[in-house]
Amino acid sequence: MFDFKTDCIKPEGMHAGWQTSGTVKVCHLAFNLWNGYAQEGREKLFAPEELFCCEFALYFMEGIKARYPEYCRDLPTPKKQTEHTR
Repeated sequence: MFDFKTDCIKPEGMHAGWQTSGTVKVCHLAFNLWNGYAQEGREKLFAPEELFCCEFALYFMEGIKARYPEYCRDLPTPKKQTEHTR
């Protein structure tokens, strides 16, 4: 998923056999947080509306806090919801 020699992401890894719908969303968010990457022609898949509509949303927020601490300093840690709402 990442080429450490060239310091670049490898988007072709998104089609690997081990990927699930959830891990694809995790990778999309990671790519986007790394350098703003959104696959050309599939930008919608990298939009918050698409990414955060899953069971990993709370963890995604933690990733955003880690990436942008200067903007998230005063945000409280969210309480876990018992039911998913859309």
